[in-house]
Amino acid sequence: MTEHMMIQKCQANDPEGFRALMHSYGPLVYRTCFYYTQSREDTLDLMQETWLKVFRGIHTFDASRPLAPWLRRIAANTCVSYLRQKPAPSLSLQWVTDETESTLEDLLPDPQQVEDQILLKETRQLLRHTLLQLPEKMRTAIHLRHGEGFSYEAIAQEMQEPLGTVKTYLHRGRQALRAALQQQENDKGTHYNPKEGAG
Repeated sequence: MTEHMMIQKCQANDPEGFRALMHSYGPLVYRTCFYYTQSREDTLDLMQETWLKVFRGIHTFDASRPLAPWLRRIAANTCVSYLRQKPAPSLSLQWVTDETESTLEDLLPDPQQVEDQILLKETRQLLRHTLLQLPEKMRTAIHLRHGEGFSYEAIAQEMQEPLGTVKTYLHRGRQALRAALQQQENDKGTHYNPKEGAG
């Protein structure tokens, strides 16, 4: 079943269309939710909420537009709204990327050099909080790059933004994360020197 047929069936309230939609895009919704929550239990709960929003909104969806960005945006916004209200555990920063670019974990000091593991946990919580406060497009660009492993060109296509704009989103998002880390270190009266190569 093509994407267009899927959308038509969903808009006609055909259960076959909804089943096909969940089968085809279930992995994308799962990855998006897990990226934000780092919890399988929370992911499964938020996936249900995401699909409810999708089914309610599909009738007004423009079938001439690609479906994946719309689904990813609904899932991401559902997670962000949830996480902003919930005291969260420390954030895992083992995000997928290619061999030519460092992961966001490279923004952290080397764990082997951090004597106080509580500090490392606090740092991850800080990065998570900062990520959730970024503007939606900036957060989406970071998600696609570090969560989905998209190339810059693929992100530009997915977001329907010029390549230079995408690079600006990523640069400013990483700057915000670094600034949060620097402020944390200043508050603690210690010196922080971020690793090079986060791009």
